[in-house]
Amino acid sequence: MKNIIKLTFATFSILALSACSEGYIDDISSVAAGEDKAAPIVTIMNPASGTVNIPFTDTMADYTFDFKVSDDVEIKSINISLDGAPLNTYNTFLDYRNFTGSYLYKNLGLGNHTFKVDAVDLSGKTTTKTFAFNVTNVYQPLYLGETFFVPFDYPSSDPLKVVSDLLQNTPATSNPLSLTSGISGNGIQGANLKYITYSKPNDWVATAKSFTVSFWFKLNGQTKNNNGGNGPEHVFSIPTTTDHWSGGQGMLLMETNATGTQIKFPIVDKTKSDKWFNWEGADAIPGIADNNWKHCALVYDANTSKMTLYINGVANAKQQSWDNHGDINMDATTAKEFRIGAGPKEVNNDTADDWLRSSWKGGLDQFRLFNTALSATDIKNIFDSKL
Repeated sequence: MKNIIKLTFATFSILALSACSEGYIDDISSVAAGEDKAAPIVTIMNPASGTVNIPFTDTMADYTFDFKVSDDVEIKSINISLDGAPLNTYNTFLDYRNFTGSYLYKNLGLGNHTFKVDAVDLSGKTTTKTFAFNVTNVYQPLYLGETFFVPFDYPSSDPLKVVSDLLQNTPATSNPLSLTSGISGNGIQGANLKYITYSKPNDWVATAKSFTVSFWFKLNGQTKNNNGGNGPEHVFSIPTTTDHWSGGQGMLLMETNATGTQIKFPIVDKTKSDKWFNWEGADAIPGIADNNWKHCALVYDANTSKMTLYINGVANAKQQSWDNHGDINMDATTAKEFRIGAGPKEVNNDTADDWLRSSWKGGLDQFRLFNTALSATDIKNIFDSKL
């Protein structure tokens, strides 16, 4: 038996050697590197633009620099630096012709900076690449046409500044409300008989033909008027100096009932004609007064004279129309002030006709005004990103 095994193994070995000698397995041979003709090629991938935006609440942020170096023969060393100060040196490479690197810089501050990569190959050829950029915490508009944005997070202990608009750094003229935990950072907690006042919502009233209102809200059950009875609560309003019966040029209010939450948005134009964009009765929105944050957007398109309501990024099936009205045509000269969290008339609790004076008792966050009609995709992005 042993002889048979030995014979079989010997036969296999002879066949294997024969196969190698006949070229069935390629010989391994070295390839010459060739002449080093070119200097290294350096590519800086990040930063990719001359402006690096960080949150407006921050003055520094961690930042990752990304770069790539390649050479026709072999990389000898790579040095990276920021503003002249060395960051790191690389001289060991798994792939001696190509290297992709990342460097995390902690607490990168505001202002102008220059990132530099120096690469040297074996023959001493050197390539230097620099990239100048600026770190800023100045707010950049989310979409074209954003004219007013209050995130309720402005870095200040001053109650007027903490609710500033970020587009023009416009502080409030009055703010008795308290901060609360919002959908993103801080939000504002509404209260009976209290609201935030601004001199104006920047140039939104003057420039809006089409427009978008976008905000996050939190309602907890039945809405109340200021004397404690069931009634609407105002998200915002624009009091007017005209004699329009409402005392306002526009207002947005919500009112819960047995079927859901009614959303009503009356608007008054320069001629004092008004239109109510309403989702009420059978069209009331169920399930949004459950004490959880919800996103709401209202988009008026002057091309169609229609308004679309979005809740949590989804368009309501019922569009409202102001027949052939076109441009919304509000009057900036008669807009007395801008209020977040109250109706347009004097806010008190000693009148039976309380609905025009009622304040918001829930939470609000990320309040935005655009003088353009945002697309469904834009609204979905705002919701998905909790912006």
